[in-house]
Amino acid sequence: MTTNNYLSHKLITARDLQKIGFTPYRSKMIIRTAKAELVKKGYVMYNNPRLGDVPPEIVAEITGVSLLDLRGAISNEEK
Repeated sequence: MTTNNYLSHKLITARDLQKIGFTPYRSKMIIRTAKAELVKKGYVMYNNPRLGDVPPEIVAEITGVSLLDLRGAISNEEK
């Protein structure tokens, strides 16, 4: 059985994206786009309006921001 890269790390919310500099609107649109992409890839659990957390890998793909930059910025904000 293969491991699932999209579910193996801390998830990112729109609030996390706002903390690193995205506007509230842009943050929500990134999460919405990420959820749509995950549903297309077969992760049907993301087809739920109440689910607002997405894997950092898909956010990095959408925004073009490196995964290390995302993780570093979010972990620095939590301290």
